[in-house]
Amino acid sequence: MALALLAACIITAGEYLDWPTPTWAQIWARLDISRTVQVPQASEGAETRIHFIDAGQADATLLEQSGHFALVDAGLRENQERLAAYLEAAGTQALDYLILTHPHADHIGGMAYILRRFPVEQLLLAQTDGLDGTDAYALDSLLDLAGELEVPVDILDAGDRFALGEGEMQVLVTGLDDGNVNDLCPVMRFTAPHIRYLFTGDAEQPVEQKALDAWLSLRADVFKAGHHGSSTSNSVDFVRAVAPDFAVVSCGAENDYGHPHAAVLRAFRSAGTQVYRTDQLGDIVFYVDDEGIIQLAAAKVAGPAAAA
Repeated sequence: MALALLAACIITAGEYLDWPTPTWAQIWARLDISRTVQVPQASEGAETRIHFIDAGQADATLLEQSGHFALVDAGLRENQERLAAYLEAAGTQALDYLILTHPHADHIGGMAYILRRFPVEQLLLAQTDGLDGTDAYALDSLLDLAGELEVPVDILDAGDRFALGEGEMQVLVTGLDDGNVNDLCPVMRFTAPHIRYLFTGDAEQPVEQKALDAWLSLRADVFKAGHHGSSTSNSVDFVRAVAPDFAVVSCGAENDYGHPHAAVLRAFRSAGTQVYRTDQLGDIVFYVDDEGIIQLAAAKVAGPAAAA
């Protein structure tokens, strides 16, 4: 056991220090462990898929359109190997965009690993003025790596648009520099044929109010609940403005925060929104079928009761 632990430490250290040691991904590939990670099969063949990857109490969402891919956040470092395996299982050979909504550990944790593992055309970051401490260190380390790998870095600004296959990502409003790192997250929408998806990272109600005050259309078919379903986000007014048919909560089973909060679930019910949760269903994929209808596939088989 001691030798196994020492070997694991050497492999992990080698990945971060660029030692001539095999990476975990290479070891997993040799052992064929990646086959244990499967994308919900019902979604196979769809041109547009939005993958809510089960990252525990963290966030990682893969946008896919006509063979083009964008990863929004990368979960915790401890889950980075599974995240990479999921991307491979989904057919990801390269990422058009790698997007960081804010540098908290549950969003930036696996990002360096993904940068090393997949070719990335562009790294997109929220505006991050005023960072300090571990958040600043994590972001600086990521930027140093992007520089080493010669990956272009751009800062997201309101009105920015990024093509993804036949779809497009748009920054509706940027976050706020109010001392709360969560509020650095922008409000963004991905639009593709027959589907609109809105995501806000961990942005809390001040950013939601900024979006409401901008008098922009926030309407979406699918919405990722802000801040893992916390009541600090997902205000009733914001949820009603988005008016999603479906919402996804990315949260860990029996998490210490009580996510999703009861008030948030009530807000979604009041808007007539169906809620699905990664702690109950595992990996969740929304996709557009051949008839242009939005469908859902999930890793775990569950009936209507699985919707909160």
